[in-house]
Amino acid sequence: MPMEKESEFLRRYSVDDETTWYLAEYATLPVFRFFCDIDQKDTQSDEAIDFLFVASSLSAILIQLWEGSRRSPVIIVGRVEEQNIQTGEYQLGCHLHCPTTIVSQDEALKIRAHLITELEKDGRKDWDKIVDPTVYEHMTLRLLGCSKLGPRERVYDLIGVIEEDGRPDYNRECQYKCDRLKLVTDCSVRTKIH
Repeated sequence: MPMEKESEFLRRYSVDDETTWYLAEYATLPVFRFFCDIDQKDTQSDEAIDFLFVASSLSAILIQLWEGSRRSPVIIVGRVEEQNIQTGEYQLGCHLHCPTTIVSQDEALKIRAHLITELEKDGRKDWDKIVDPTVYEHMTLRLLGCSKLGPRERVYDLIGVIEEDGRPDYNRECQYKCDRLKLVTDCSVRTKIH
């Protein structure tokens, strides 16, 4: 989509809650808004990922790596899946969006590596598999509110927001719940900065 049409598209998209969409966004290059794709399959529901913990860990990494404007709140969008009756697995997933952290592909991979190192301190999960690296190869991410192709609808929506300092930001979460366009815009992986 041409950059000059993007704002109008997001405005129209954010008010259409009747249509099932199957859209992915291509991140802008050479730089884009940082995002992470977190996916876990497990046979025990009590082994579920704590999305807020992962987002707070990401916030801590951004504080370690950068000062000032490259730090960002972390918007958590996702969904906890039901148990798949055929496989017995629980599938959980979320996307973490950092709307003010503008990065290159190399910087995104560096953040991912630091995040995995931080998360692996608990020693219970294979975070290298859970924090998907392929999104930085194909540079696409499913648009917030769109379903994943498959036999069941899998639509991600707002779970929470973590402040730049790693604490939950309930005020911003409420603002996003009241302003869908702002949420969709801030979750975009595209930036006008080139």
